Amino acid sequence: MKLKKDKSKKSEKIKESLEAVERIRSDRLMKIGRILLWVVILFLLVKGVIGILSPSSESRLQNIVTDYQQKAELRETNQIRAASFAESFAYEYYTFSGKMNSDYEKRVSSYLAKNLEYKAPVAGEVAATVKQATATQIRYLSDTQMDIDVHLVVDYTPLKEGASATQKNIYLRVPVTMNKQGGYAVTSLPSYVPQIRAANIDPVDSYDGEQVATKQVQSIKDTLNSFFTSYYEGSKTELSYYLSSGSNVTAGIEGTVQYKKIDYITAYQDPQSKEYLVDATITLSDEMQPMQQRLFLRLQAAKGRYYIKNISTRPL
Repeated sequence: MKLKKDKSKKSEKIKESLEAVERIRSDRLMKIGRILLWVVILFLLVKGVIGILSPSSESRLQNIVTDYQQKAELRETNQIRAASFAESFAYEYYTFSGKMNSDYEKRVSSYLAKNLEYKAPVAGEVAATVKQATATQIRYLSDTQMDIDVHLVVDYTPLKEGASATQKNIYLRVPVTMNKQGGYAVTSLPSYVPQIRAANIDPVDSYDGEQVATKQVQSIKDTLNSFFTSYYEGSKTELSYYLSSGSNVTAGIEGTVQYKKIDYITAYQDPQSKEYLVDATITLSDEMQPMQQRLFLRLQAAKGRYYIKNISTRPL
């Protein structure tokens, strides 16, 4: 019996030893697998970094950037030139005397594509003069074809005596095509398009937070009255007296319009920077015509004075 027990114990020990060896082998294989995996990952990372930093890759990246910049600059140049071309055409297209318009076809034909004609308007009752022509939008149909919207301000003078002159806003869509040499032509007759209306968007809001004391608001108002006079009517030297270091105000209006007064003002203090945030509505005068503006300002306080750091049309 004892012999059988000893054999059984030996068998179990051998079995356990074999399982331990198997586990060791399995663990070794897993470790080797992990090491190989990390070696592969490191190899790929190093190869990728070398590829990025290699002269050939840097050169390719530089070529891509340069090509993109050149195309962007060319597109911008084409937009400016095409818009100017469409404005000039629209100006001639909508300028006519209402009578025979003997020079009309010659003026307009210089903008038209080959074999495209447009007859001069005749037998009208008004003469039309374009006071302003402004391209408002360009729609690209392809790399060379575009529809350009132009806003015209047109004065109409009746040919009959006693009738009153009028002014109207006209919106035209002008089809323009560019050739390989960078030239332009109107390739079809323009069409009327609707006026671009304001979208349903909330107006600019004011600042949030606690307003500063009334006495301090009056002190800020006194500073701004002097500043606005210098900003709209004074010299650069006078203006610099009111500006903080690094201010976004680099020049004034220099008398194009005149400053009149502050109509409304609120002031808050920024809890983080301790700077003052001002929302001000002011009245200016352009050739005796009152004009209102709303300005948002950020002021810094130092040694009992306020200095203008920023001016914007929106809260800063």
